[in-house]
Amino acid sequence: MTNSILLAVTNRDTGFLSPELQIFQSFKPSRESKDEKGVRELLGLKDTTTDYFVKGVLGTVDAFPAVRTRFNESERSYDMTRLIRATDVITGGKLVPDTDGFPQVLRNPSEWPAVQTMVFQYLDSTTLSLDIGSVRHYAKYFPDTTGTLVVDWPAVSGVRGNLLPDAAIEAGYELVIDHEPVRYPHNLVKTKLENSTCFLNIIKNQGLNKAWYASDSAAEQVAVAALALGLSNKAVY
Repeated sequence: MTNSILLAVTNRDTGFLSPELQIFQSFKPSRESKDEKGVRELLGLKDTTTDYFVKGVLGTVDAFPAVRTRFNESERSYDMTRLIRATDVITGGKLVPDTDGFPQVLRNPSEWPAVQTMVFQYLDSTTLSLDIGSVRHYAKYFPDTTGTLVVDWPAVSGVRGNLLPDAAIEAGYELVIDHEPVRYPHNLVKTKLENSTCFLNIIKNQGLNKAWYASDSAAEQVAVAALALGLSNKAVY
């Protein structure tokens, strides 16, 4: 089947943000079992506000040809190399160069599901709070001679550069950074999967326990998990 990996794993042919994934293919989703639904939710594949989770799984499968072959995909209408990371959106100010060079946001998630919105808020004249999901961090700052703020960004944020706020730094000030993480955290995903009863049921039903435990890396295990999920999709197989 054309695009069988995408269709089998996500169980949908719509709801993708990337133009490359607008496949315009007639597809009738299967009626999910409780286990299939649980694994798709764990992997973030039902989230239609971002393609990050879908791209992460597709890219992982493609990294292991032996796994990819088992999907029996006849052809593909999209090009994985064109599935680029979503552009960062920053509200409340902008990042400008600092003494180390150009500003950037390059975050590697330390949580799963990976959070894609970071919220910085004014606490006092020297401190900003940073909320990533339900976890709070803190960042010290001070103004330089040009009016920008030199911020000691927490490493977990992946932010580099000085901050030029678009409003006074006072009570009520907020900086929001919408950022698609630069990497897919296979180790975190693998840990979530092996603690999921839904996943353990699916991999057992598809006879892929041996492949899972024989995998050489967390990335390969995620690929095997995607295969087990995909092969469970009766609308494709």
